[in-house]
Amino acid sequence: MLKCHPKDWCPYLPHNHLMDYYLNKGRGFIVEFDLGEEYHGNGAFPYFQVEYLRYRLNYALNRQCKLPENVRWGAVARIERYFGHALGSLNEVNLKVFSSILSKPDVDEQKIFYDWLEERFDRWAVTVKDIFKLTFPMINNIVNPIPGLTGLLMHNAVADYLYIYHSLAIHPGLRDFIGTEQAKQAPDKIIAGDEDTVRKVFASIDEAEAMLEEILELNKELAEEMPIELYWKIAVAMRLLEAFVKVNASHHRVFLAIQLWNRKKDDASELTVREHLAEFEKCADKYGCALSFVPTEGMYLNRRGIEMFIEQCKRILEIGVSSFLEEQRDNIESFPKRYRMQRFGLPG
Repeated sequence: MLKCHPKDWCPYLPHNHLMDYYLNKGRGFIVEFDLGEEYHGNGAFPYFQVEYLRYRLNYALNRQCKLPENVRWGAVARIERYFGHALGSLNEVNLKVFSSILSKPDVDEQKIFYDWLEERFDRWAVTVKDIFKLTFPMINNIVNPIPGLTGLLMHNAVADYLYIYHSLAIHPGLRDFIGTEQAKQAPDKIIAGDEDTVRKVFASIDEAEAMLEEILELNKELAEEMPIELYWKIAVAMRLLEAFVKVNASHHRVFLAIQLWNRKKDDASELTVREHLAEFEKCADKYGCALSFVPTEGMYLNRRGIEMFIEQCKRILEIGVSSFLEEQRDNIESFPKRYRMQRFGLPG
C-alpha cells in the first residue's frame, strides 16, 4: 500500500511516483487517502475535498488501462485516528464522493456532493455548499501558508516555538518533494526573517481570515433560518473552525514577528512582537475552550501547546532568539523524545 503522494498528508505534494514504478512492473497497487483529516481538523469541521479527490483519483484511474488485464489497482481511505471519525461528521461527504468515483469513475462528483447536502440540509443546501467550498483553501492557508511549507502546527495542534524551529531549520520536511524553489527555500528564509517570504505568509494568513469572515456571514443566515435539528451540527463545527483559524493565524503572526525582530534587532520590531503576543494571549483566552474540542494526538495538546508557546516567546523577548536556542540546546538535540516528554507533561 502506498500513499497518494510521497509523504504525509499535504495537498500540494506531487502524485506518488511509486504508482508509476509498480505500473512499469505490471503490478497492481493500493493507494491510501486520508479522509480523517489528520492535519486538517480530524473531522471537527468541514474540509471540502471533492475536487481534490477527483484530481488525485484521476491520476490512478488514468493508469488502470496500462496494467495487464488480470491486474488491478485499488484505493483505501483512512477515516479516523482513534477519534474524529469521518462517518457521521460533515466530512462524510468526502467519503461518499471517494467511494462513488471508485465505483463509477465517470460519475459527476459535484452532483454527488450537492445531493448529499440537499438530503441533509434541504433548501439550505446551497448556503452550506458555499461554506464547504471555502474550507479547503482557507484551512490550507493556515496549515501550509506557502504551498509545501509545513511545521507551523503540530499536526492539528498549536505548536510551540521549539517545535516550529526544529521543523523549519533542522527537519527536511517536505522540501525534497516540492518542485518549486519558493517552497524549498521558504523554511530557511522564514528562520532568517526574510521580509519577502514572511510577507507572503502574512498575506496567506490574512486571506484565510478573510475567507473565515465570509463563512461566518453565511453561517449567520443559517443560524437565523435553519431549524435547530438541522443546524446544530453546523453550529458546533463553525465554532471549532473559527477557533482553529483564529488561534493559529494569531500564533503564526507571533512566530513570524519574532523572526523579523531577530534579524532587525530594533525597538520597533520588538514592539510588534509584544503586540502580536498580547493579541495571541487574548485570542487563546477567547477560543481556547473551543479549540480543546478539536481532536489532536493528545487530549490537551492544544492547551499545552499554547502554554509552552507563550512561555517560550516571553523568554525569547528577555534574552533573544540565539541565547534561547543555546539554552534549549539539549531539547533541540534530543528532539523529538525529550520534546514529547515535555509536551505531554512527563519527566524528560
